[in-house]
Amino acid sequence: MEQAARSPQRAMVSCFVCAYGHTKYAFAAFHVIAATQTTQTPHQARCLIWNRTVNNKGGPGRNISMDQRVEHLNNFTKGMLKGLGPNLTEIAARCC
Repeated sequence: MEQAARSPQRAMVSCFVCAYGHTKYAFAAFHVIAATQTTQTPHQARCLIWNRTVNNKGGPGRNISMDQRVEHLNNFTKGMLKGLGPNLTEIAARCC
């Protein structure tokens, strides 16, 4: 129990509440941590973790959420389409 009290996951959950006052995010983070470490099989826990995040650059601790990845792709695509300027047509947009 003492080890669990000092875990980085617990610190992360506490950070949501103390710094930002977002208790629902703290609860959601706690729920995911509890699911991955206690209530699910190791296979289910791996699926839960890997189906929520993506690692674009490699290396440990550099994961971002899939929602954020989609936002990055949307912004990249919008930038490419803006770069077409007056040449923007439906056919040109499909090529991007």
